[in-house]
Amino acid sequence: MASSEASVRPATAQGGLHSSGLRPPAAPLPPVRLPKPAPMPYSERFRRMIREHKPRPPPLRRVEIPISAEHAADGMPSSITAWEIATPGCGNNRSVGRLAICTHALSWGQAAKGAAPDVALHRMLYDQGLSVLAFESHPVGKFISAAVALSQLRAAFEYVEHHAKFRYCHVAILAQGAGASASIQAAAEHSPLFARLSAISVSQPVGIMDLISKHVPASRTPMLLSYAEEQSSHIPMEIIRAHAEECPLEVVAIPPGYPLYGKARRYRGDAYFAEKPSPLLSFLQQYV
Repeated sequence: MASSEASVRPATAQGGLHSSGLRPPAAPLPPVRLPKPAPMPYSERFRRMIREHKPRPPPLRRVEIPISAEHAADGMPSSITAWEIATPGCGNNRSVGRLAICTHALSWGQAAKGAAPDVALHRMLYDQGLSVLAFESHPVGKFISAAVALSQLRAAFEYVEHHAKFRYCHVAILAQGAGASASIQAAAEHSPLFARLSAISVSQPVGIMDLISKHVPASRTPMLLSYAEEQSSHIPMEIIRAHAEECPLEVVAIPPGYPLYGKARRYRGDAYFAEKPSPLLSFLQQYV
């Protein structure tokens, strides 16, 4: 019996087996030291930083601009929902602040939902050192008159006059349609409320009474006039002929083939100047 038990007892010395029948754990291998990669040249590191850089989003802030009874027009709400972007140095140096007031600058969907706008033109202006105050002048799905648009501008400038930072800025208006016509009227008023108005960029202004015969000749504010050649009316040409000689005027004709929208066949001025910013930036740099 003893001999049979010995024959099945696992070996402890021969074969390197443990008494439990398993091999003992192997000794850990020494760590492998990999060669250090060669340092990346500075020029390549710089190019990589440029490629991978993600700019911070502009500091958007939603505000409600009250409309006083003095500036209210028929059918207007009591306030305008707007978004403002203040540049870091805005309000610190009273001689160099610049502000762009953008009307008709949000999509109707963004204006209806109150969502934060993502408009390329706003970022471009902010990157060029301009603060931005943007609002949608048109109610959802509706058009407005120039009188209502002018009341909105008065409310916006009154808001700017009481703003902690914007009240030190030179102001440019970027407007389209009825807002563009209202901008020309504001420039022609020469009222203390619009004293900080330095330039206006108007896209496809609509025809209103006295626009050509009264407001355009009375304005002395530098103007950038843009219109679509494909759907141009007599208004742009009349504005060019009626403007005062001492008033700086620059003209941008949108060539045929650019997308036009709506029954009026208008282009989106903010989208066009975001794609082709040179005329607008040069104008703002010179006069604001």
